[in-house]
Amino acid sequence: MSTKTPENAQPEDSDEAWRRVFLESESTLRVFMRRRLAQEADVEDCLQTVFIKSVQQGDKVPLVARRAWLFRVAANECARHWRDRSTTTRVLEKQATYESCNHHDDHLQRLVAAETAEQLQQSIQNLPDHWQAILQLRINENLTFQQIADQLQIPLGTALTQMRRALERLREDLQTQEDDASEMEQGKRQ
Repeated sequence: MSTKTPENAQPEDSDEAWRRVFLESESTLRVFMRRRLAQEADVEDCLQTVFIKSVQQGDKVPLVARRAWLFRVAANECARHWRDRSTTTRVLEKQATYESCNHHDDHLQRLVAAETAEQLQQSIQNLPDHWQAILQLRINENLTFQQIADQLQIPLGTALTQMRRALERLREDLQTQEDDASEMEQGKRQ
């Protein structure tokens, strides 16, 4: 067995030098990071990142400055963690607000559609019976106007005219109901 003397000693490998400095500083780095980070898993993640960055430095940082450099990188990693977390939180909150608004908008649209369908059904019931029959055959049974005229034993022109008048009446009724609702809403605001 030969022993190495300072004369024949090889220069220490840079990775090994960083590893040694890191291991000597690890416990105080942990304490330092625990004061800045809320969870132990975050401390471990940042500590690992500090180690990786130290090895990547190679010989760029002088040996005497490496311990201070580790703490500077640790402080930067803790700050980066909080920035990333803050950004993630803002994105998630924005997404939750967006989804909440969309859910609210979808719900509102369904309510409006249901209310409109109910108003339309009431308006149809207020139409003369022969107009209701034409609407039902055209919309519910998807018959052509010629088939409707044949089934009701009326001229084709009469079927077309009555359908047009029924639709005009429905449009007017719905517009009147919409105008009434708008007036009520404006009255509430004043």
